[in-house]
Parts: sequence; C-alpha cells; structure tokens
Amino acid sequence: MPQWLVDLMEPERLVTVALIFFVLYLFGKTVGKNWKFVSNFVRLVNTLVGDDKNPGIGVRMEQQSKKLDKQAEVLERVRAQVENDHDTNFRDDNDKLQAAVEDLTSEFKAHVAISKAKDKEGDENAYRVAVLADKVNKIQPIVEKLGATWGDKPRNIQSPRVHPPTE
Repeated sequence: MPQWLVDLMEPERLVTVALIFFVLYLFGKTVGKNWKFVSNFVRLVNTLVGDDKNPGIGVRMEQQSKKLDKQAEVLERVRAQVENDHDTNFRDDNDKLQAAVEDLTSEFKAHVAISKAKDKEGDENAYRVAVLADKVNKIQPIVEKLGATWGDKPRNIQSPRVHPPTE
C-alpha cells in the first residue's frame, strides 16, 4: 500500500477524510438530483458572460442597438419617399409606372387579339386556296382533253360588230 494512503488511514486524519468524502457525496447527490437546474444555471451564466463563439448579453445589446439605429435611418429615408408631401415621392412614381404598365398590357392584349384574328383569317384563306387548287386539279384533265380535241380544228371567230348609237 502506498505511503500517502497509509497516512490517510491514521486515526487522527480518518475523521477529517471521512467528513470530506461525506460532503463530496452529499454535493454529488444534490447535483445529481438537480442536474437540470444546474445545467440551466450554467447556461444562464454562459449567456450573461459570453464566450469566444457567442458574445455576452452586453455585447449583443450594443450590436442590436447599432443595428436598430441603422434601421431607423433607413426607415426615415423610406418614409420620406412614401409620404405624399412632395412631387417626387416613390408612391407617385409607382402609380405612374403602374398606369403605363396597364396601358401597355391592354395594347398588348389588343395586338394579340388582332394577331389571332389575322392568323384565323390566314388559315381560312389557306383553306380556300387549297379547295380551289383541288377543284383546278380535278378540272385540269378535262380542259386538256378539250384542248387536244378542239385545238386542231380551224377557228372561225367573228368579232362582234359594234353599231354606233342612234339618236
């Protein structure tokens, strides 16, 4: 047995060592029962004090107040543009742009309608031409036969006489 352990077992020191172990046992038992409270308390202290990754409450409050001041400046600039107290505000410009977009949209819709009508008219004309081409293709052999039959015969065509008008 090591000498330091033998020294602890001496009767005059044994009571002190037992008392220290008993206090440590009670402390461990208390911490074990209240572990959730202890961990929450440690988390609270870490939040207040801060560490390398997360700054403490004081530092975060300073950062938030700086951000709030910057946001207040931006909000003031936006408010100045949105209010209707002068001629060059954002709302009037937006209304003008919206009216222009609505006009362009209606013109575009009209052009689309005209284009669709022209497409429909073009499709109808193409159909009519196809029907006429089909009729011509049917009549063409008949005309060619007539031309072959009557083409060799002499023609006796007399021009109509035009009589002067009588009064």
